[in-house]
Amino acid sequence: MTAPTIAAQAMNDSDDDDPHPLRYGDVQIDISIRSAAWDRTGLCHSLIEKTVPAVFGAIGIKSDIPGEISFSFVDDDEIQQLNAEYRDKNKPTNVLSFPGCDPDMLNDYTALAKRGGPPVMFGDIIITYGVVAEEAMAQNKKFVHHLHHLLVHGLLHLLGYDHIEEDEAEEMEALEKRILQSFGISDPYAVVEAAV
Repeated sequence: MTAPTIAAQAMNDSDDDDPHPLRYGDVQIDISIRSAAWDRTGLCHSLIEKTVPAVFGAIGIKSDIPGEISFSFVDDDEIQQLNAEYRDKNKPTNVLSFPGCDPDMLNDYTALAKRGGPPVMFGDIIITYGVVAEEAMAQNKKFVHHLHHLLVHGLLHLLGYDHIEEDEAEEMEALEKRILQSFGISDPYAVVEAAV
């Protein structure tokens, strides 16, 4: 039996409100491109098509769970406003993750959704072009590799992983490295350390 892939009804990254979201099994993936810089990359849909199955598979979440994930690709001004409003940090950041449900209750929500209950609202990931591009350049990384890492990182946050405590950070980083390695991407943390 092969792993499910993402079915795309539309591959037009220029639509602000994507009328044809991607799907990973029963998980709907909404994508909003709200920055011309992101639109020019042409990377958003293709990376999400790869990243969602890899992350879900790595932690054992099956694609038969009715659910929804939202990705918004924005500019620095928009993410700075969100960062100030929700984290009291009045500066742009690379990625923000807003879980749609309590990650500690994720197993309960997925079981309920599979029994016909409401779909699991996995949450929203917001990512900005400017900070991602600056970080990639400063850390001597390929832009696409850094973006891929941040998408993996953001998804893991939605699914209950964190890096506040050292043991949690080690677990999350190990998972990120393993997922990225499956795409031929080097350890993103080793690159950062080497660039310092």
